[in-house]
Amino acid sequence: MCGGMEEASSTSSRNHQLRKKFVAEGGVGARRLLYGEAETYVLIEPGEDEQFVTLEELQEKLKTWLEQWPGKELPPDLVQYDSIEDAVEYLVTSVCELELGGGQGSIQWFEVRLDQDQI
Repeated sequence: MCGGMEEASSTSSRNHQLRKKFVAEGGVGARRLLYGEAETYVLIEPGEDEQFVTLEELQEKLKTWLEQWPGKELPPDLVQYDSIEDAVEYLVTSVCELELGGGQGSIQWFEVRLDQDQI
């Protein structure tokens, strides 16, 4: 069992590096054009297990984190938006991680395609 966990951790790390490279090369827009809007995401929050969420659930979770942001001043790349909803839209469409600061860790989310035949 431990070997499988190490393999999963290694695979997860590799996938994270590939996603970062894909995003850095402008892949998010291309991916959305190719596949359309995602219906399901994997969400990882500090201290919580991974969970599958819909786009609406992801947006609500991110909105809640931003509304409860320490000091009420959002990170520099988000203060430019007129509303929290606009900042959430930017996060969902442009990045896959939000650093929480203060040693809390980060929130990560990734689009997934579920094969309904395999569920």
